[in-house]
Amino acid sequence: MVTDFYPGVMTVVWKADGTPITQGVETTQPFKQNNKYMATSYLLLTAKAWETHSNYSCQVTHEENTVEKSLSRAECS
Repeated sequence: MVTDFYPGVMTVVWKADGTPITQGVETTQPFKQNNKYMATSYLLLTAKAWETHSNYSCQVTHEENTVEKSLSRAECS
């Protein structure tokens, strides 16, 4: 979930082991809430796809700022 940004334009890139992926990605259009914007992005994976890579990350870019959050499979076992 991406919250409290303005203006309402941002990009979300999902990565598997550092490589951008597009299959299974669902990102909502930003919508205005209390004079700022929010959006949600999901990555839907099969068990096989989950086991194929060791690290997944979500990169959000808004204007000139980029934030990336990662999750390794080892953290979930």
